[in-house]
Amino acid sequence: MNNYFPVKTGPVGGSGFLDSSLAQLDLEPTDIDLLVLSHLHLDHAGNARLFDNGKTRIVANRKELDGVRGIMGQSSGGHLKADFEGLPIGAIEGDTEIVPGVSVIDTPGHTWGTMSLQVDLPEDGTKIFTSDAVYLRDSFGPPAVGAAIVWNNLLWLESVEKLRTIAERTNAEIFFGHETEQVSQLRWAPEGRYQ
Repeated sequence: MNNYFPVKTGPVGGSGFLDSSLAQLDLEPTDIDLLVLSHLHLDHAGNARLFDNGKTRIVANRKELDGVRGIMGQSSGGHLKADFEGLPIGAIEGDTEIVPGVSVIDTPGHTWGTMSLQVDLPEDGTKIFTSDAVYLRDSFGPPAVGAAIVWNNLLWLESVEKLRTIAERTNAEIFFGHETEQVSQLRWAPEGRYQ
C-alpha cells in the first residue's frame, strides 16, 4: 500500500454514495481486496453488501461479531442486522497488522469490538483513524471526556488512552470519526493523496 486516498463524500444523490466515490477513482467494489469494518453500526457497515462479491475479503473484530450474535430482533441501537447478517465476515483479534504498514487497533468501548486503524506512510508519517472509538477531537482530551454512544465507559476510556499513547510514540496525525472541523484540512481524492 503506497498511497492512501480518502474520498470526500457529499450530499445524498451526489458523490456521497460509496459506489459513486469509488467511481471517482475509477474503482468498483470488486477492485477492493480487503474491507475492514471498524464496527457494525449502520453508518459503518451499511454498504458492506456492495463488497460481497467473491473477491473482497471482509473483516471485523471477533468481539464485535460475537456481540451482534446476541441481538434479538432486527436491530439494537446502531446495529442493523440487515447490513451484515449472512455476509462472509472474517474475524480479527487484538492489534493486528493486516497488510504491511496498516494495522488495526483494538479499541472497544463504543461497541464490543470497535477498531481503529493505523497507517504508517513512508513520506507522510503515521496516521491514526479512530473511527468511533473517538468521535471528536474534544472527546480526546486529555482528559478524555464525553462520547456520543458508548457501550462500556471504562473500556472507552482505556481505548482513548491507548490511542493517545500510540499517537505520542509514533508522532501520528489523528483523524477523528465524526470531526467535521477536520474535513477542510484533509487531502481528498482524486486530486490529493497521502504517501
